[in-house]
Amino acid sequence: MVMLHRLMPILAVAGCFVLADCTKVAAPPPPQHPTPIVASNKNEPVIFNGQKFIVSFDYKGQDGAYDVMVRRASKPLREKEDDLKDAEQVAQSTLTHYACPGSSRARRLNHQSSLDKKGEWRSQFRCS
Repeated sequence: MVMLHRLMPILAVAGCFVLADCTKVAAPPPPQHPTPIVASNKNEPVIFNGQKFIVSFDYKGQDGAYDVMVRRASKPLREKEDDLKDAEQVAQSTLTHYACPGSSRARRLNHQSSLDKKGEWRSQFRCS
């Protein structure tokens, strides 16, 4: 018992040092874009609303995003709201399925897209 009484101050000081080291918090690592599961996919056929679409995507590491292109197999996409919505939904669904890990989903960047003269819809997506 006397021995324990003498060790108590020493143990208390040692415990303080251990706790002091535990309170130091390391700086968080710099943000990094996740390594893509699938970096590139050319001409993936997708059936959506009874129509066949072709989806292609390429991962751009410097942006941490995918360049995605969607075209309809039967006829070119047009500047109609339904066509543009279909293209976006096909792109998001396809990229989520093939390239986004776990429970992450493909999300369009900046809400920007384009439709070229051949009826091919293009935009950028990122898994989040």
